[in-house]
Amino acid sequence: MLDQLLKKYIPRLLRRMHREFKVPVDKQKKMLNSFKEPADDFERSYYQYVCQRLFWGRLFYFGASAASIVLLPLKLRQFKKMVGMSGSIEDEKTDLVLVADEMPDGIFPHAIIDSYNSKIRVGAMDGFYFDEEDLRFFETLKGRYRWHPYFLYKCLMKQAGYSYIIHRYKPECITTCGGEFTYTSSFLTEYCNQKGVEHFNTMHGEMFYYILDAFSHFNRFYVWDEYYADLLISLRAKSEFVVALPDSVKMNLEEVDIAGLRTYDYKYYLQMQDGDVLKNIADSILKLKEKGASISVRYHPRTINLDEIKRVMPGVDLENPREISIDKSIASARNVVGLNSTVLFQTYISGGNVIIDDVSNRDLFIKLKEMQYMMINKCHLLSEYI
Repeated sequence: MLDQLLKKYIPRLLRRMHREFKVPVDKQKKMLNSFKEPADDFERSYYQYVCQRLFWGRLFYFGASAASIVLLPLKLRQFKKMVGMSGSIEDEKTDLVLVADEMPDGIFPHAIIDSYNSKIRVGAMDGFYFDEEDLRFFETLKGRYRWHPYFLYKCLMKQAGYSYIIHRYKPECITTCGGEFTYTSSFLTEYCNQKGVEHFNTMHGEMFYYILDAFSHFNRFYVWDEYYADLLISLRAKSEFVVALPDSVKMNLEEVDIAGLRTYDYKYYLQMQDGDVLKNIADSILKLKEKGASISVRYHPRTINLDEIKRVMPGVDLENPREISIDKSIASARNVVGLNSTVLFQTYISGGNVIIDDVSNRDLFIKLKEMQYMMINKCHLLSEYI
């Protein structure tokens, strides 16, 4: 129960709290610049861990540390029992392993998947394995950071998951998606390299100046635009950066079949807005409708306040993301409207018209400019239309 709490539920809670927007950029830059150059990938992971603590809050930090004090020796004892059990995993030789828990299809660019003869998609912790080399590797980390149990616990779990992948599939390369988000990234790159395996990463969604991603290291990092490579370098990340767009990002909108779908003048892409911000969005929609425009609102797949949306936006056509694919959705909109949704970049790079909402949440809009959000300088603003 404790391990599921640390691995799944608390991180989701932190994402819903949008803590990344609550720490001033000046404070983030001051912390980032306070570190000396990391000596190795162990230190890179530790620096990233320290940076991430800035966003957690004391309650989470002490809770996670307390839980890890209990879990770390239990899991390490469990993994030590695996030592000497070589041959217990059935080999399935695969050149490329894509670690893609809960990721959409087409998220990996062809520059990766077409470079290998065989590939398989797995979860980061579908299984666990540990041998004597793994134990020595982890004990080195533990010897350096023994007073940071949560840091060690998460590294241990990811290492055991990667060990299982490497022993089962014997890959040439392991590629993850959005892996810069975890402070284990550099640690795992060092682990993979010692096993003779390359460790790659691809973008998952929009990026900002956000030191949660600081110091991450992969052998290669596929980004959607050179802008993101420069942004990551400013965060002291280290990789060979390659620009490559996956099918899920760049679409040929002219070839998308939208027969039977209505084309709207404006389509607003909600994220997880509620309360006053949702009311402000509804006011903007009303002003556009008063000018004779046709409007639809697509709510987020993880929306939990659909009743509130219906109440605040009576008479507005709502688009269900489970019924209409994202390519059909974008292709049936003359203008795509939102604030910091990945859909905006998808539309922009595919040649569609994008409008940034600078009205409904002005404070967040200003914050996103401060965090170097790329799309703000490339698109029209909603205030120009209402």
